[in-house]
Amino acid sequence: MLLERDRKLFHLFAVISIALSLLVCIPYSLEKVTLFEIIVKYMVIPFAVAVFTFMGWSAKYRSYRPSVKFTSIVTYVPLFSYSAAIIFNTVLLLVRNSAVYDQLKYTVLIIGLAAILVLVIALSHGYYKFVIKLSKNESLIADGIFAILALAYTFGGAAIALDYRAFGGLESKSVFFILIPLVLGIGAAWLHILVVNHAANEKEEYVVKSRQELYDLWESNCLTAKKIYETVREYILESLLNYNLDALGFEEIEENDTETNADVQIVADPELENKVNELENKNETLSAEKQALIDQNKALKEQLDEALAIIAQSKEKIVDTLQKCADNDADLIMDSLQHSLDVIKSEREVVAETRKKLEAEIEAQKAEIQAKLDAHAEKVALEEKAKAEAEEKARLDAERRAKEAEERAKEKKPIEPDFTKVVEFAVSVGKDRDDVELSVNEKQTMYKFAHNGTAFIVLQKTNNDYRISFLAKTEEMRQLLYEYNGVVSFDKVVEFDKAKYTVQQLKAVYKGDETISIEAVQNLLVNSLAVLLEAEDLEAQAIAKEQAAKERAKLAEQALREKEKALAKEEAKRQKELQKAEELAQKEQESSDDANPEEAA
Repeated sequence: MLLERDRKLFHLFAVISIALSLLVCIPYSLEKVTLFEIIVKYMVIPFAVAVFTFMGWSAKYRSYRPSVKFTSIVTYVPLFSYSAAIIFNTVLLLVRNSAVYDQLKYTVLIIGLAAILVLVIALSHGYYKFVIKLSKNESLIADGIFAILALAYTFGGAAIALDYRAFGGLESKSVFFILIPLVLGIGAAWLHILVVNHAANEKEEYVVKSRQELYDLWESNCLTAKKIYETVREYILESLLNYNLDALGFEEIEENDTETNADVQIVADPELENKVNELENKNETLSAEKQALIDQNKALKEQLDEALAIIAQSKEKIVDTLQKCADNDADLIMDSLQHSLDVIKSEREVVAETRKKLEAEIEAQKAEIQAKLDAHAEKVALEEKAKAEAEEKARLDAERRAKEAEERAKEKKPIEPDFTKVVEFAVSVGKDRDDVELSVNEKQTMYKFAHNGTAFIVLQKTNNDYRISFLAKTEEMRQLLYEYNGVVSFDKVVEFDKAKYTVQQLKAVYKGDETISIEAVQNLLVNSLAVLLEAEDLEAQAIAKEQAAKERAKLAEQALREKEKALAKEEAKRQKELQKAEELAQKEQESSDDANPEEAA
């Protein structure tokens, strides 16, 4: 049975999956099948539906009760709704362009997918009525088949969508191919949400009965109907007798026939009437208790109505005969009345025997019910006794475990030396340096020593041991791991990027000198600071070298720029001198031309 939290969660999953299925039904473009549509419909939404389905099935099989209607519906809504939506979307895609496949393949796909869509819709609306007849293993097999089929629908629809995308645009580009699926999808989604909400509110359950139980119920109903029929039959005969006596004036007839008077006295016997009244009261009580069973036996009621009709016809025939012959033949009247009285007497004897049998059956049923009640009370008493014994045993076990834990705590030896002494030694390691930082947590169970932001010692106290983190070189790490196997373990690598140098951070578990001596721990702590300082020196040297290289490069670049400036100045000077020489040569040429005009002509 699902918890209330799971019921609300899976109710939400069902509503979300219905909304996602609505997104699958609607085309995203009038022109073509887009890549975005393929990714959303055949990758993103199937993944979400698979997650919802897996969570619902896992919760269902933890407490398997398929008789709860809400559980059977809500755990199958994501899978069935998505399967129907993806098949509908594929059929709609096929309808919009028939040129992608040949005519035979196109027709087979349309007919096959339409038939599968009808089967999926029918199965999704009726499967919860059949799953209650399946065992847990049978239900697991059926769910596996449904999951495989849904996966096949997804891959098949994706293959068809990719074929249409490779073919190009779609033939049918009417906006109705978006509006009609949208309207139908919203209507179907709303109806499914109403069904899920109704199942969540009503909390209906189904009961599976065997054939033997149904036969026993039918037999019980038949017996009850038979008793009711006998009661009604007796009442009708009694009414018929009273009618005959009142209508024919039997009390005013003279006492000529001894046997007739005797019969009349037998009918009017007070004791017999009292017994009859008692039986009638018992029958009325029984009829009131069993009235609900009458509604379940319509066929028997029809038979009862036919019997009553026959009795009524017989009564009318007797009355008609007596009225017709009353004026002509008094002997015939008396014979008819005597015959009626004989019939009533025999019927009353049958009724009396039937009532005796009925009382015997009632007593037997009472005895059987009382025996069942006694057995149930005995069973409840045994269960309560077993529960009390189990609680007492659990209490004794808890006391024993608490006592054992207390004894173990008493027998537990303190770790030597004390954690404060280990901390004091760690403080003494860097006491000569002002750049060592110490940070402590609120409970003072963890001490962290750092230099320039890098931790080189971490001390942590637990209930059973001390956890000590320190730094070591790679070759030292190998020796420590080999020497203190199971006590010292690798933690992480501390890198110094500039120097391209690494040191190893290790962790030691100290439970006393039986694991690792305190002297060895002290040496590791002292060595940890030395390892860090050496690495920082290498890092500083690397940074200095890098800075010097940058300075040299900067100076060389500056000298190069100055040299280039000098060369540029010399080049400019040379160009200026050449320009002056050219101007001077031109002036000399002009002066020579002026001196010899004839030669120039």
